[in-house]
Amino acid sequence: MELSEAKFTNRQVSITARILLAIMTPALMLSIYRAVALDGALGIVAVQFVLWCILMVTCFERVPLGLRSRVTLVVGVLLVAATGGVIRNQSFQAGVPLAILAVIFLSFIAGPRLKYLIPPVIIGLMAFIAWILGYDNAIALLSHCFSFSGTMIAAIFLFSSLRQRAAEQARDAIDAKNQLELMTTQGDVGLYEFDLEAETFSGNDVWKRWFGFDPAATSIPLEELLGKLSADIVASASQSLATLRDAPIGFQQTLTFDQRHADGLIHTVRLTERKVKRDGHLYVIGSTVDISAETQAVRRAQDLEVRIDLVSRSGGMGMVEFFPDTKTFTCNAEMAERLGLPASDEERSIDLFYAHQPEEIKAFYQQKTAQQLQSASQTLIDFTHPFYLPSGEKRYYRVSRTFRSLGGRMSFLGLSVDVTEEIDKQRQIEQQLSFIDAQNERLNQALDFAGIWLFEENLSTGSGKMLRSQHTHEDDEFLVGPARLAATDEEYRSKITDTLSRMGESVDFPLNFSDSSRKWVRNMTIDEYTDSSGDTVRVQLSQDINDFREQQLALEAAVKALNDKNEKQAQMFSIIGHELRTPLSSIKMMEEAMNLRKIGEYGSNICDATDTVLNIVDDLRTVINPDKAYEAQLVADSPFDVLSRTTKSLEGLYEQQGVEVIVTSNQLAHSLCNFNAQALRQKITNLTKNAAIHADAEKVWVDLQAQLHGDDQIALTLTVEDNGKGIPEALRETVFGAFSRGDTVADGTGLGLYITREIAKKLGGTVEYFDSEKGGAGFKVEFTLDLHLDANEQEQVDAAIPVALQGKHILFAEDQKTLQLLTSKLLKDAGAEVVVCDNGKQALDAFRAGEFDIVLTDLMMPEMSGDELIRHIRADGFTGLVVALTAAIIGKETEQLMEAGADAVLNKPLDIHDMKRTIAGLAMRDAVA
Repeated sequence: MELSEAKFTNRQVSITARILLAIMTPALMLSIYRAVALDGALGIVAVQFVLWCILMVTCFERVPLGLRSRVTLVVGVLLVAATGGVIRNQSFQAGVPLAILAVIFLSFIAGPRLKYLIPPVIIGLMAFIAWILGYDNAIALLSHCFSFSGTMIAAIFLFSSLRQRAAEQARDAIDAKNQLELMTTQGDVGLYEFDLEAETFSGNDVWKRWFGFDPAATSIPLEELLGKLSADIVASASQSLATLRDAPIGFQQTLTFDQRHADGLIHTVRLTERKVKRDGHLYVIGSTVDISAETQAVRRAQDLEVRIDLVSRSGGMGMVEFFPDTKTFTCNAEMAERLGLPASDEERSIDLFYAHQPEEIKAFYQQKTAQQLQSASQTLIDFTHPFYLPSGEKRYYRVSRTFRSLGGRMSFLGLSVDVTEEIDKQRQIEQQLSFIDAQNERLNQALDFAGIWLFEENLSTGSGKMLRSQHTHEDDEFLVGPARLAATDEEYRSKITDTLSRMGESVDFPLNFSDSSRKWVRNMTIDEYTDSSGDTVRVQLSQDINDFREQQLALEAAVKALNDKNEKQAQMFSIIGHELRTPLSSIKMMEEAMNLRKIGEYGSNICDATDTVLNIVDDLRTVINPDKAYEAQLVADSPFDVLSRTTKSLEGLYEQQGVEVIVTSNQLAHSLCNFNAQALRQKITNLTKNAAIHADAEKVWVDLQAQLHGDDQIALTLTVEDNGKGIPEALRETVFGAFSRGDTVADGTGLGLYITREIAKKLGGTVEYFDSEKGGAGFKVEFTLDLHLDANEQEQVDAAIPVALQGKHILFAEDQKTLQLLTSKLLKDAGAEVVVCDNGKQALDAFRAGEFDIVLTDLMMPEMSGDELIRHIRADGFTGLVVALTAAIIGKETEQLMEAGADAVLNKPLDIHDMKRTIAGLAMRDAVA
């Protein structure tokens, strides 16, 4: 027992003694009357008086008695009084109440086991005294002993348990309070509570420290707090309190404002407070967090953005980024003004950039682009070029440009400065110095380099001198020789020494000046000679590139922000694709199970609507995350078989549109090839659907021709023609754009032809439009495929497909009930035994309890996701086949599952033929391995 608890218990014993004394005093008076008037037991009365006096002593807390001593005195008084009652009244029951009270007191100081032995000992002792005095009913005596002892033991156990539980709860409350205080102190979070009725505050140490309150203060009046706030904060706080007074229980609000703390500084604080009701009183509880650092960072970022724009405008710096894939560009306000365009962050056609330029300037730009593409990645190039303003005025600009590839998209970042006056001056100087010797010619080379200043360095003495300076950024502290090398960071020194030893090569490095300033410069050695004293002298050019470096860092930060935004968009579309495809997969599987396309007037319409939405989700994958659409696994298949399966799956659509589709091919198109079957299927689907839906045609001809291309390839030509209305000449190129729908009025996303061309490009092929001799539109797709040389292996796979799932024991994890039912039915119909689980955790338990040949799992499930499940079963040593089944087809889910250990990933809804082909192919792979 802790000291504080013992002290508390000692006090309670004293109070209990007072209660006993108050009760025993009239009992003593009655006992005296009984002795005098009735039985003459004056000895018993004397003993009772002595006990009364002892009890009087234990009543007072000032008497220096410890808990054990005080309890012992009280127990002694009670036991003697109980024994006296038995003797005087010749009755066992006369002393039981006092004995019970004595036992309860002894439980305070007795050991954990001894306290349970006290009741039978004391009750047995009293029973023995009663028996000695002549209590003749032994059975009743024993019965009373057992019942009273058992009752007291049970009471002591219950009392001890409750007392221990209360102590544990008190300790837990103290621990929780200490943890909260520690977290708020470390996190510098201020917590407070405001009594709306008493209008007083209480808070933690952080909150009190902010306002300069005494840490020991427990109740702070509202007026005292308001006295520490500025007038505008007081008005805001009063309005906030008025809102909280009128608001319902549970109302919460968050405010952000600046206030002065006890340290005298202005801090930005975010305050969150809620109205609560406790013990019939209304309170406002709140937390405050100092967000000064975050707020200052945001303000600095905004200020930096303004500064960059100001520097670019005041320095006449134009910034532009070209995108060759879309032939578009973006630029800052300075560049937009040069082009005569309004300022905008949107991408604009490259034709607007060249609107006022002759062909030679356009060709010059294209030449520089080609040179940069041939150079190393991220290489920075500089060049100067003429440029015509919308007014017809000819200006000259110096450009620094770099090439980059971000997210698979290539672009050129450029920074240009108007150097017309400098070019004019250089030309004048060149004309005036045409008769000067080679030294002056080298000076002209420095000026052609857009030189800022020129200096000499004596390598023998370590001294130097300035030759020419237009911008005196080092005039106040001119560094040369060892001093210049020592003024830069150590990591650049060897590179500087090596580069400057060769003429015509530049090196960028920072210079640290004695006033703690730092600037980036670009140096180049343009000459080295021996003077009349025999010393080696090196002539160097130096350029201040500090502003350019800062702008480059700002551009990199902007690019990173754009990348982060694109990544978030990709994640959003991944979730949207999953949420759409999951219920649609259930609907499609139910349609197929019910053979809905053949039922009723609207069955076919419902099936087509489902397929349309699923195709839109697939199209969005290609548009939003195109790289994932081109990474499908290569399979061994026949191009003609893919064509046949694709057109057969679309027969319902063709029939609904009233279109006859005629398929032809040559024999070589039936060859087994290694290729992306999904890409070919999507091309055929998009082209034939466009013809059936938008062309107003009666017939569509699909022809697949293959020609040998070397020893191990075939050149494949897919032609789709119709006898419909064709495409107007003005729209023939635009129909290949994303979301372009030409002049059709039929439903559609306008993505089909765009996706077809993009897939063809990624796979090294082409798509072209032509006027069909059949009377309508024609599209020709050309690409090459690798021949599948091991025909025997493919024959074995094809033979294994029909029985791939027969007798297989499959563990299937899927949280969507409808998909559970439909998918498990498909698997069972294919001859498999299926164990269905609602989530990954349930599936892991089932896996560890049984034996399975195949694990088929969804990705997004409660409690445990599919990739976690795969990792666990692979860690458990499972070497069987793992196939992932997911509706999240837009994003990185495929890589996520394959990295976890999946053998293959299939899209929802499950195609049982694809499942069988996958299992057969994987089994063949393992057999070969």
